[in-house]
Amino acid sequence: MTVISNEVSYENYVCNCTNPQTFGKYCEYQFFQGSSSFDDEIRKQYQSRWNTSFGSQLHNNRPCYQAHFECNFGLMCLDWRHVCDGKQQCMNGIDEEYCDKIEFNECEDDEYRCTNGMCVPEEYWLDGDYDCMDYSDEVGTLAGYECNMIPTYSCDEHVCLYNHWSCGDGTCLHSRADRINGVRNGNREHCLNFRDVNYMCEASTRFGLSLWTIEDGYCLQYHLHYNQLGLDRSSHKSLCIFHVKCALTNSLNLDCKCSTPDKCAELVDDACRDSSLISYPLDRPVLNPYTDMVYKRVRNWRNKRPDGLIYGGSIKCIGYQMTIKEGSGWGLAEMYSLLTHIENEYRMCRMFFDEVHSPFAFQNYSGPQYDQFCWNTSRTFNNLPYLVSLRCSIRCISKYRVRDGIADCYPHEEGFNEFNSCPRIQRHRLRCSSSESSCLIPAVIGTLNPECSNAHDEYDYKSRVPLVRNVICQSRNTAECLYLRNYIKMSSMNTTSLTNYISEGESLSSFLTKVPFKSHCDSNLDTASGIDEIPHLCQKWICSKKEYQCGTGQCIPQNWVCDGEWDCSDASDEEGIFIIEKFNDHNSRIMNLTKTKSDCSSRYQNATVPFSKICDISKEYPCFRSDVDDPFNFTTNPPCINLTQIGDGIVNCLTGLDERNILQCGSIGMLGFNFVFDNMFNNVCGEYTVLCTERYPWVPGNSTISYDSVCFYQRQHFKNGSLSQCDSLRDVKCLNDVCIKRARCNGILECENGEDEYRCIQPELTQVQYRPFKETQLKSLTWNDYPAFASKMSTGLKLTYTASFETEKLNISTMMKILYPYNKKYTSVYDIIRDLYPNTITFEGYYLPFFCNRGLAVKHSDGETTCFCSPAFFGEQCEFYSDRITVATHLDLSNYHAHPQVQAIKVLVTFLYEDEIIDYYEFHVNSLLENNDNYVKQGIYFLYPRFGKYLQTKKTNRSGSQLYSVSFEAFDLYFNETIQSIATWHYPMYFDFLPVYRLSKILRFSSFSGSKVGSCSNKPCGSHGICQKILNSNSSLNYFCSCHSGFYGKHCDLYYQECLGYCSANSIYKPNYRGILTGNSKSMLCICSAARFGPTCSLKNDQCIVNPCQHGGSCFPTYTPQDILNYTCLCAPSFTGSHCELARGLVHIRMNLSTNSLLRPMNISALTIAFNNYNPKTFAFLMQHQQVHRNLPLQIQLAYSRKLITAPTIGLLKVYGQNYEREEPKYFVLYFAVGRKDVNITVDLTSENYCPLIEGTNKKRLTSKGVCFSSKLLILFIKGTDTYNTTAIIVSYHDFCRQNRSLPSFICFRDMNYLCMCEPDDYRAECFI
Repeated sequence: MTVISNEVSYENYVCNCTNPQTFGKYCEYQFFQGSSSFDDEIRKQYQSRWNTSFGSQLHNNRPCYQAHFECNFGLMCLDWRHVCDGKQQCMNGIDEEYCDKIEFNECEDDEYRCTNGMCVPEEYWLDGDYDCMDYSDEVGTLAGYECNMIPTYSCDEHVCLYNHWSCGDGTCLHSRADRINGVRNGNREHCLNFRDVNYMCEASTRFGLSLWTIEDGYCLQYHLHYNQLGLDRSSHKSLCIFHVKCALTNSLNLDCKCSTPDKCAELVDDACRDSSLISYPLDRPVLNPYTDMVYKRVRNWRNKRPDGLIYGGSIKCIGYQMTIKEGSGWGLAEMYSLLTHIENEYRMCRMFFDEVHSPFAFQNYSGPQYDQFCWNTSRTFNNLPYLVSLRCSIRCISKYRVRDGIADCYPHEEGFNEFNSCPRIQRHRLRCSSSESSCLIPAVIGTLNPECSNAHDEYDYKSRVPLVRNVICQSRNTAECLYLRNYIKMSSMNTTSLTNYISEGESLSSFLTKVPFKSHCDSNLDTASGIDEIPHLCQKWICSKKEYQCGTGQCIPQNWVCDGEWDCSDASDEEGIFIIEKFNDHNSRIMNLTKTKSDCSSRYQNATVPFSKICDISKEYPCFRSDVDDPFNFTTNPPCINLTQIGDGIVNCLTGLDERNILQCGSIGMLGFNFVFDNMFNNVCGEYTVLCTERYPWVPGNSTISYDSVCFYQRQHFKNGSLSQCDSLRDVKCLNDVCIKRARCNGILECENGEDEYRCIQPELTQVQYRPFKETQLKSLTWNDYPAFASKMSTGLKLTYTASFETEKLNISTMMKILYPYNKKYTSVYDIIRDLYPNTITFEGYYLPFFCNRGLAVKHSDGETTCFCSPAFFGEQCEFYSDRITVATHLDLSNYHAHPQVQAIKVLVTFLYEDEIIDYYEFHVNSLLENNDNYVKQGIYFLYPRFGKYLQTKKTNRSGSQLYSVSFEAFDLYFNETIQSIATWHYPMYFDFLPVYRLSKILRFSSFSGSKVGSCSNKPCGSHGICQKILNSNSSLNYFCSCHSGFYGKHCDLYYQECLGYCSANSIYKPNYRGILTGNSKSMLCICSAARFGPTCSLKNDQCIVNPCQHGGSCFPTYTPQDILNYTCLCAPSFTGSHCELARGLVHIRMNLSTNSLLRPMNISALTIAFNNYNPKTFAFLMQHQQVHRNLPLQIQLAYSRKLITAPTIGLLKVYGQNYEREEPKYFVLYFAVGRKDVNITVDLTSENYCPLIEGTNKKRLTSKGVCFSSKLLILFIKGTDTYNTTAIIVSYHDFCRQNRSLPSFICFRDMNYLCMCEPDDYRAECFI
């Protein structure tokens, strides 16, 4: 680094911190954990969060949003995500004011419309990055479950969709998650920061632990004297509530005066005698400001779930305000999640029409309300009409929300019988079919929860391959992302067009439209028909040497055997083991039958298996039988079938329990423990977790006998007609008329015959899906190389496949802008708990990861902890949300014509209030490094000022001021340090009423010179500026004057004398450009020339003067704020590495045509050479490089990046003959090399490496140039053959390898879908797509 100026100035000095763990102007800060970089310290602190989440409860730094409007939000403070999320978290719905502007917003034709109305460039749709703040532009999770544990830009900006609830850290809980137990569909789903249970801790459990509410609503799990420690003062406020807390937690507080819930119940009854209902928690509601939870005074306090809700207050409805006075109660169903707003708002808005509640409900037609007609005559900022749907009865929604896969109404609008089209954005939304119009967002595709009646959102509509396991869009322009884009776009077209389109793209996405060969007989249904797992076809399948082979012929990993879950469709990996007398030869080589039976018997014991008193579980499987008239009469119809009947294709158990791995349930997949409603509920598939609930209620005497066998335990009346106390979903009414509370699926046989555990999924297995983690396993081939390589070359390396994606990191430069020192010491909850549990509550585990909320804790030289906040937060402990915008952008170089002397392009981004600059940001683009799709997407933060006129504008212009804007100015930086302004873009901020908004734009150059058109022709900028047309404006009158150094003003007619000498030579100095957030709005900004940096451009990155790049590589400064002396090497074609120090890997193939060659040069029309790796999950070829030749070259060379580590695994030659229009091309395997750094071979194109197309009949031997194939196995793929016959042929390919052992050592063949190779010992085939 070089200091350019000799002037003595503060700016010319930089402190050199000799300790790599320190930093700062005076080296006054130090990382706590020995880190030498921000990235490393952030990683360490956030990794510690995985060990415990209770640390978040020891620091009073719950993030809150300081709204610019008065909001009665109850106990839980507002999250910025609550504003305009469609749910009313403020009394009177103040947080939902003016939200129609974003709800009904329309995007431009080249943009993708997010679910919440925001817009992103079409190029950012399905590119592997979350560009929509609600994640609706990508496939995958909408929840952001990992956000609490990772510091990312996308998490801090994540907003939740309407049917989700925000945890305040980027995590979104589904509204159907159980707030009490923290589960949904049997899986854990809760806020790891406890925001969903704060203030109501006693009513919930987390990780199986009871919790106690301390001051400020935090939850602790310890047995302590909370009152004596000063952590809880509720006993002073209300003795009634204190006893309730004791009763709910079994006296977790050692200051409780009762030892059991029953004893506590007596105290509650005495202290709360004034009312039969007790509002909890104390003071104010926590669910929302108008909904209180209540408990009955006399009840079973072991049940934490509240008994009801009390509504009171006012909310907005369509056309009126609804006010509930004196409180109106509503009984609480056991499955009610307490996270949903939709039912609460629906009930309140409709209470006036309910005879029971109408005396307490009052309509006010002049109060805060949603427009009566939902603003259907209004227009958007780009002058398009609002597209309004009146489908919801309580709020106004965009038409685009109907049938988008997200429930936004009550009752919801996402049923199969609902239809909606969205022509303007249909190309971005999946349509189920021409007869079932829908507008499904990408995020609901492949979720195992079908949104289409034909399941086109779950299965490829051509191949019927499941999308959930095969389509993962992780990075732009990968085959998966391109496939999804095409799949969605073509769904709105007719079937013929769709089929043709997919066919034309098979070279790109064949692995998505064909069943992988290795997916046959793997125990997973990879086709909608299940043809790939038919038992009598799988009997011909050959398992790999380490797999267990089921009695059906299916192959599974050994560790799946006796894991409690059927993987073999005949249960021969679980209970079916007991009737196996002898393992086949394959299984005998890898497992011991006696030991396997012994291991299984410990899982399947009489004490744990229902009906084991009646059935011989060593021979029989217990279930309600389907072949009898009265399956509940065990005297005449014992609930037992022979184990041999499992998976035989005949339903012997009610609900098809014995055929659960063969039958399918609608479009969900395997039947499993789900239920097919034959004529009930429109023939849908009922998921296991919601059977016998209010979603699919069981009505005794009015349901099928099959559903009776699922829900029988819910009978509430004794046989004599009297009502039992079994009234909970977990209560069981045994078949012998005995009621047992909380006995359902608790792992203990409590009924006489154990029917309380019938059809229960074992607790260690997930309930939300059937066998969700039993997917096709990754596999790496360890074959010998072909042809044989010289012994000096490395062999035996396994090829591994790693998906390539960039991990998001905090933007350190912007994070450091906001520094809030914490310099006061006090006794905190952390201090108290640490003193009590010094061995558990460690500094590294409970302090560092949580003290600064989502910021970074560092040590100040005075010994205190300082918090560095990301721009999303501010406060001493980063406890407040910032009002901000984020900018996602990149520079499109399509129409950029670079001068050869241009080193880089600098883009200056300014955030403006009217014409006043708030803040600025710079980034640089190298046209050689970021061409085509190699662009770097920028993520930029700008903060709204929270003082003076700016704050007043926010308060008084609730509907938005439209005074803010973002401007971009691009400069060419020449090697000779000249700077030239080349382009300008300007975007107004229409939605500045939102706390957080993302401006997502691509900066595109014009194909013509903008300075010579429109107003620029009149030279409005005079002689002191360059006129630039604003490129994103359609008006020729919109221009921008890029002023020369020292000049400013709209027309560059003002000059700032003090600028002289401030910036270094060749810089452009711009007065008033540093922005008001720097504290000096009149300060100058220096636009630095190439390789210079610093406030006055006095420092120079001279790392490239002595070129550090080897072998002719070119050096370019890269201008990264984290490393100001960083540079990038652009390497010559034959070299790679950070300094071009590594020779690229080389594939060198010499072609040697002998007399045995199958090719003659004169017969060749054209040929392609493909260098492929393969996906170890699907065995789909992943093309790394392709060459096209007119004639057969004598030598073939490929230099590849060392980033690939090894040479492409397989080299394939595809030859087109002179009659290529009528004849199939010929395929040859040039080489197969696993894990080699280089390939150097000589190849002859003979019958040995020729891959003949298998087609013909089974009545003759197929011969090709002396290559003979067994006739009895080789029935070939014939176009038009039905799926069954095709599958029957495919499963015989293994035997084909075995039957042709007399052939040369390398055997290759193909059909119209697969290219197959025989394993070196001819054991079995492996086929690639």
